[in-house]
Amino acid sequence: MKKTLIAFWFLVSVFAFGLPEMYHASETVRVLNILKIPARYEQLVTFHRAIDTVPGSYAPGGWYHRERWGHDTNSLAKLLSSDSSGLSVSQKRVAWAIHILQDSKTKAGVPYESVVEARKILSREFFKPTTIRAVGRIAVLSIFDFIYQVALLDVDPITALERTFTGFVISTGSTIVVNFLVSRIFPYVYSQPGRFLSFLPSGFLGPIIYIVVDITLRAIATGSFREALFSPQTLLNSCIITLFFVPGGQYIVPAAMAFSWILNWIRYSEMKAKYELFDEFLHKEYYERLLSQVEMGVR
Repeated sequence: MKKTLIAFWFLVSVFAFGLPEMYHASETVRVLNILKIPARYEQLVTFHRAIDTVPGSYAPGGWYHRERWGHDTNSLAKLLSSDSSGLSVSQKRVAWAIHILQDSKTKAGVPYESVVEARKILSREFFKPTTIRAVGRIAVLSIFDFIYQVALLDVDPITALERTFTGFVISTGSTIVVNFLVSRIFPYVYSQPGRFLSFLPSGFLGPIIYIVVDITLRAIATGSFREALFSPQTLLNSCIITLFFVPGGQYIVPAAMAFSWILNWIRYSEMKAKYELFDEFLHKEYYERLLSQVEMGVR
């Protein structure tokens, strides 16, 4: 009976007074982590409570509180400028958008204009930092690529700059297109679990596209995809990506290099042993034939 009453009053609070701020905060924490702009749970609870608390009231919720405050674009502007939760502007925007989209699924609902604005906010907040991170990583790879061509391949600096700039432009354009398309659907799938949503905001897509473009351009130039794929330049780019952009890369790269050295040492030892065995056999057979010829000459 007690559990039934608790469930009853919870449903009453949801339909009459709005969703609890803890429910909004939990989902916002997850989305902000996806977008790589994390915030503390307590800060988000404070902000969501401010959205549901009509100015002049001492408690969040109340009859028709959504029509009075917090759930329209005018209230958003005031919340961004006056809220004291300690959140950044981007975090507040995302929190407000999540709050609106969650409330829009309840019986009371929210203004349609607020839903449209919430979706726009999530698209912008997904696209902007995701693209900045990806382009930054592409720029780092481009610099190392230019240095490699000039210092180790002895390519003319002008030619190396043209190749690097071409790869940078194509990679950046491709990354922007992918991020833009995903940002359009992100407001509709943000609540779905999956690693793909967390993968793109990390900016890791940029370096991957850069390597693909680099291999493709060099395959076209040399006429051999295999040569471009297994070239030292591809290996260097892979090491740079792992070292700088993959969590724990500072341990993975040295471990991979050590493993490669051990593997090469084993192969070298095997080849050396085979060569020594062959050399020993060859000398033995040579001396036996020479001795046989000497004996025949004596006779």
